[in-house]
Amino acid sequence: DARKSRSMGNPSVFDLVLQARAVVYGGITKEHFAAAEQLYVRALEREPDNVPALGGFASMSAFRASSLTSIDRDADLARAETLADRALRIDPNDQSSHHALGLTCRLVGRFDEARSHEEAIVRLNPSSQLGHGELGWICQFMGDHEASLSHFFKAVKLSPRDPFLHIHCIGIGLAYENIDNGCQRALA
Repeated sequence: DARKSRSMGNPSVFDLVLQARAVVYGGITKEHFAAAEQLYVRALEREPDNVPALGGFASMSAFRASSLTSIDRDADLARAETLADRALRIDPNDQSSHHALGLTCRLVGRFDEARSHEEAIVRLNPSSQLGHGELGWICQFMGDHEASLSHFFKAVKLSPRDPFLHIHCIGIGLAYENIDNGCQRALA
């Protein structure tokens, strides 16, 4: 088809964003993150205020910083925050940008702000496995283990075949361990 060949030779911004997302979900490697970054940069060169490109690049940068594959974690976190802030000025309901800020804030210990961004995602999309999963971690770090469990269980139920399911299961185990330890201390 002529349309398909045009898209492959000169992909649209939409195509570049989808390709970047596909590359990131291909595996957590430095090479995948570098390839996705190139695609997001190309998209933003064409449309500097494209919210899906801004939010996607922000989320990818925060995710790379959290995955221990980052070459410069501070630069990734700063990029995530800058791009997400820019996207949210254009579209205050962009879930990718809220997630990027939620993850970035959690990684630097700004838990109240992180929680606010992830709660915005769940308000916008109550079926967001990503929002509930991240809220599980934020609540865990804030010491609210009951809320942590609730969010982790919702994330698992919403997406039982998610490739990152094990991360939520680890969170469930940690929350139960903390609850058990709290009960043991209370009974001692």
